[in-house]
Amino acid sequence: MGKSSMNKETLSSPLEGTICNIKVGPEDHVYAGQTLLGIRDNQMLHLITAQAEADVDKLLVNEGQFVQSGQPLMAIHEGEASKPSAGAEGDPEDVTTWKLV
Repeated sequence: MGKSSMNKETLSSPLEGTICNIKVGPEDHVYAGQTLLGIRDNQMLHLITAQAEADVDKLLVNEGQFVQSGQPLMAIHEGEASKPSAGAEGDPEDVTTWKLV
């Protein structure tokens, strides 16, 4: 594979649950901290946020779909300058949790 300024990556689920509240689609540009989608697990809603500025290439899941931990959620690509300085994909700091009542 040749050298490129863009890195293709797959954002994977940090937990198992049901996909809800998909906020982005293919060709969307997202910013660090932007909510991408939610995963409902029992009575908790986990919001998955972008680690860095990136472009969404393809959604790999649908609203209402059950996913396993580690399952790919979307294909993204980002430039070298926008790579996060620390942490890894799926780190707990990229998930905000809300209790559903």
